[in-house]
Parts: sequence; structure tokens; C-alpha cells
Amino acid sequence: MISREHKSKLKTYLKGAYIVDVLDKLSEKGVVAKSGKPYSSKMISHILNGRYENLEIERAIFEVYQERLKLDKAEKLERDRILGIKPTKPKKRDSQA
Repeated sequence: MISREHKSKLKTYLKGAYIVDVLDKLSEKGVVAKSGKPYSSKMISHILNGRYENLEIERAIFEVYQERLKLDKAEKLERDRILGIKPTKPKKRDSQA
């Protein structure tokens, strides 16, 4: 089940435009409801909101999230390249605790 913490982070990032991508992902994998029909948009929303539990749908939601993160990162790098902005190196963490 998607936790409240996960839901908050997923919703903040995915906003409302994730359902079609999740449905496409499920369709690619041949994942359907017990009736043999594709899951409804409402069901996808219920899973993200923690009302129901469905591991296959949850995995698809997280896959869409990961794909969008990668795409956004690639787009940012491309914009920076076009504008001549050099990527910043991550700060090194202090190894002493």
C-alpha cells in the first residue's frame, strides 16, 4: 500500500497528469482488472490515495514517477547545455558523524 509519505511526494511531483501514463504502462504489461477490462482512472487514483491496495498498479505508479524524474533531469541538463550553464558538482558529505 502506498504510504501517506509516498502519496504526498508522488502527488506533489506527478500532479494530475499521471493517470494516462500509468494506464499505458499497465496496458503494455497486459495488466487488467478481474473483469478482463483495463483498470479505470478512478481505480488508479484510489490506489495512489491509499484507499485500495494493488501491487501491480503501485509498481506502475512508481515506474511512471521514476521515468518522469529521469526525463526532467535530462531536460534540465539539455537546457543548461543550450544556455551554457555548467553543471554543478554535488557537495561532498562530511564523512565524520
